[in-house]
Amino acid sequence: MRKHSVLWWAFLVLGILCSGILLFQRLSSEAKDTKACAAISLEDLRLLEEESGISAEDWRRDLEKAGVCCFIGDEEGFVVPGEGVPATDLPLALVENHDRTSVLLPEGFDLDAYEGPLVKTLYLYEDYANRATEESAREIENLLFRAVTERGLRLLILTPFQTGDGRLILDPSLYTDCLESLGDRLEARGIQFGEGFSCMETQPLQPWLVMGAGLAPAMLGVWLLCSLLQRDWKNALGLAAAVMLLLLTVWNPALTQKLLMLAAAVVFPCVAAKGVADLPGKKPSRLWSLPLAASATVAMVLVVGWALLGGLSVSALMASRAYLMEYSIFSGVKAALLLPLVFGFCLLLWNLRKELNELALKRWMVILLGVVIFCGICGILLARSGDWGGTLSSVETTLRNWLEDVLYARPRTKELLFAAPCVPLFLWACRRDIVLLKLFFGMGVCLEGVSVVNTFCHAIAPISMSCARTLLAAGGGLVLGMVMAGLLTGLFAWLPRVPWKTGQDG
Repeated sequence: MRKHSVLWWAFLVLGILCSGILLFQRLSSEAKDTKACAAISLEDLRLLEEESGISAEDWRRDLEKAGVCCFIGDEEGFVVPGEGVPATDLPLALVENHDRTSVLLPEGFDLDAYEGPLVKTLYLYEDYANRATEESAREIENLLFRAVTERGLRLLILTPFQTGDGRLILDPSLYTDCLESLGDRLEARGIQFGEGFSCMETQPLQPWLVMGAGLAPAMLGVWLLCSLLQRDWKNALGLAAAVMLLLLTVWNPALTQKLLMLAAAVVFPCVAAKGVADLPGKKPSRLWSLPLAASATVAMVLVVGWALLGGLSVSALMASRAYLMEYSIFSGVKAALLLPLVFGFCLLLWNLRKELNELALKRWMVILLGVVIFCGICGILLARSGDWGGTLSSVETTLRNWLEDVLYARPRTKELLFAAPCVPLFLWACRRDIVLLKLFFGMGVCLEGVSVVNTFCHAIAPISMSCARTLLAAGGGLVLGMVMAGLLTGLFAWLPRVPWKTGQDG
């Protein structure tokens, strides 16, 4: 709070205020977005009629009772509304493409110029629809459930269910059981299913509010640079950053929004990484005076709390129609994931350099171990990010389904099982002064901050769901990490003398 940093603080407070306004607008829109329903084309109804011998009218009657409220014409492209959907003022359905990178639109259609209502829509592509068996459509139900709760889709366009080998499911009861069970699960999440769908009320890009909200990550970037250079240039650099933001906003508001989102997704985890890298050298620290369980809880609150602020900053910057309706998506996801990890790794190596030199290992072995640790962390991150994960194993599918049934929201797997547990394990390694584990678990803590912020980079996901997933992952990971710390304590009691530095228990 030095006097010569007053301008920097003023810009930071202004950034927080603008972020709050954008977040309030977005949360208000999401709070009203509480209806979802399914649809099916008349062509698919005729296909089911031909293959099953059951009339299209019977199929339609059963599906309407289970929550299908729209029947889509296959010739003129119109929607025949079911009960609860008015015949006039029908919204434009934004069907996401198969790669989930944008939405499908007619060639030459300018969505930015369209002023009518929009509904976020899932189309049950063939590789989505082939997850049924002759006895159950549970996996399709799970997919539809995630589409509504985790991704904010409100219109689900069904296609005929299939088995893995491509055989059509022709039993109407599997369709109705799937949709009725889906409706019950969604009702428990506060979403009405089968009585029409809601269209989110979104704002167009508000350049000056976005520029104001971008001051928060810009000022944090200035602070981080000054801290690394050990120079108090916050006033001058803060003013320069504000002027640059002003010029960028006047020149190209959409590009400015993209750059600011990426900046927020990188800067917040980098600030957290600096705190993590500095912690081993802070002895005595208040965290060391507490029992491990208490200090781990405090550390988890600090790490996750800061990451949540970063995630909400990104969410505020994305609060415009293009991103909330998914016809524009966050750019630079891999850079936002890897840059903070590279930064954290370099800081940890620098701050632990003396301890690494004291190891009874050759220098090339230390470097090799560091590279292996870094590549392992990045590999875990990339393998479990977006669609890079490929086909899920049966074990992971079972775990995901169980978590969805037991918890309000399913935590992200890499956070729950790896990143969040590294917070107590990092403190454990610091207390025992095991340098290689400090490096490994410290990278895991950096990954926790990166992963939490990344959760909020998906604008289509409701903020409340992203917060719930993050907090549940943090709580579960804290417990898991404490259990692992206890197991490691027992294991190290039996290990022979090894060439790493080990101090006293904390």
